Amino acid sequence: MLRVVIVEDEYIVRYGIRSMIDWEKVGLAVIGEASNGQEALELIVQEPPDILITDIKMPVMDGLALIAEVRKFSPHMKILILSNLEDFQYAKEAIRYGVSEYLIKSDMMPRDFEEALMKVKEAIEEASSISGEKRSATYGTYGKRKAAAGSGSRLSDRCRECTKCG
Repeated sequence: MLRVVIVEDEYIVRYGIRSMIDWEKVGLAVIGEASNGQEALELIVQEPPDILITDIKMPVMDGLALIAEVRKFSPHMKILILSNLEDFQYAKEAIRYGVSEYLIKSDMMPRDFEEALMKVKEAIEEASSISGEKRSATYGTYGKRKAAAGSGSRLSDRCRECTKCG
């Protein structure tokens, strides 16, 4: 199951995001929530998710600053922005940071949100299978077993993340 973190300063909106999707049914698990970018960054450093869902305008640290920080240590994390802002400048910044999806909250229907999540999930799974194929072609079956055996608790979270990416 892929891990998701939701970052949104308005509790009712966070609740709506959580309630909009049957997370388990679609193969995702919400592992944490934060009400601003700083809280989210602390959470993400401790337990990096596969998918980050964030608002842009938040107190303490906004979503774009959060994304910039996350990109420093996790350039391949998939990121979805849910925002009320239709400002092209924000969209341009999001593209610069390699955001996977930019959805406008007021226009978004549950089906749209689920489709965006499924698209991102498929991209992660595809990248993961390609990474596994490359590792298998390079190291053969023994290397694959050795890589799997090496993913135990002795590795740091960052090392485990790197071995996942290939």
